[in-house]
Amino acid sequence: MAIAAKVIDDALALPKADRAELAATLLRSLDDDLEEHADMVDAAWDAEIDRRIADREAGRAGATPLAAALAGISAQLAATRDPQNR
Repeated sequence: MAIAAKVIDDALALPKADRAELAATLLRSLDDDLEEHADMVDAAWDAEIDRRIADREAGRAGATPLAAALAGISAQLAATRDPQNR
């Protein structure tokens, strides 16, 4: 554990960009099957997109105009930030 602590201390002394690169490299090293998982995730998203398009075209799903969706999100955020709503 002493070696790990030394490596961590040395890493924290690096400039921010170098720390980010090191962190990304370490995270990639934890997942040996990254490509296999990426393919599975891509396939799942493709299926989900196809399902959503089919639902929309069949009239099983509606759509909200972007301006209305953003207004709703803004209202919800404002309500959570208002101290009187807590």
